[in-house]
Amino acid sequence: MPLFVVHHTLAQGGDNLAPVTQIAWHGSSSRQKSDMLATQTDDGDLKVWSISKPIDGGEPARIVRMLKKPDGYAQSRNWMSWSRNGRIIQYSDW
Repeated sequence: MPLFVVHHTLAQGGDNLAPVTQIAWHGSSSRQKSDMLATQTDDGDLKVWSISKPIDGGEPARIVRMLKKPDGYAQSRNWMSWSRNGRIIQYSDW
């Protein structure tokens, strides 16, 4: 059986219980101290996380940007991705 080690746990917190539907990793250069991870929920909320390097002994994962949809937002088609230069691109059909 495969063996897995959990290095970071991402906690959404708050009242947002919508399931995460997409994740996208953006690696950084070896000179930077963290990588970035973007998560998008079913209701269109987007969070960008800073994941520290090295994995062992580094800071815990933390949210560095949060884009929330307005209250009463109807679930619809959403997607997100990273551009080549490390900018997040998000689309929501609302």
